[in-house]
Amino acid sequence: MSTSPAPHSLGAGLSGPRRAGSRSTALLIALGGVEIALGLIAIVWPAVASLSIAILLGCLFFVEGGVVLVSAFFARGWQLLGRLVWSFVSGLAGIYLIAYPEGGVVGLTMVLVIVLFLAGVSLVGTGLLGAENRGLLMAVGALNIVFGALIWANLPSSASWAIGLLVGFHFLASGLRRAWSGLALRREKRGPGIREGALSRA
Repeated sequence: MSTSPAPHSLGAGLSGPRRAGSRSTALLIALGGVEIALGLIAIVWPAVASLSIAILLGCLFFVEGGVVLVSAFFARGWQLLGRLVWSFVSGLAGIYLIAYPEGGVVGLTMVLVIVLFLAGVSLVGTGLLGAENRGLLMAVGALNIVFGALIWANLPSSASWAIGLLVGFHFLASGLRRAWSGLALRREKRGPGIREGALSRA
């Protein structure tokens, strides 16, 4: 003789996945909010953001140099020499960025200008070759080139804001996209629940 499960047991079985789903959407929205806040801070204070990025990179380079130095003890021959050289260069770059972040920001800005130029030329070339959305590609490529030229023309003063501003816009766009995705998921998950409740009352 078969027995049907009680309604409350079915509800308990479904509440776990729903609760986990609501936690994941809440976490997604919260992460988006944090990224939006970081982006706005970087846009309002780009100089502080640029120095912070230089110091953070310096710490990463310094830690990487230590890790590579430890791994050098397990290497032999040319591999040992290569790891020792890389450890020295990475550690030296880290110390320089931590001790002189202003100078490091200028160097990072020059790298940024090169990346903008290369990306702009690549996008314009892709558009000229007849790719899809060629107009959009060429417009974005031209903006990259113009923005890179403006930063280059105003060096070294542009180093105080360029990196922080770009990072700020990146965080802002990423945060808006992430928060929007979380809100859309929450609306999708609430929809079936509302319909089920209406059917059960009927």
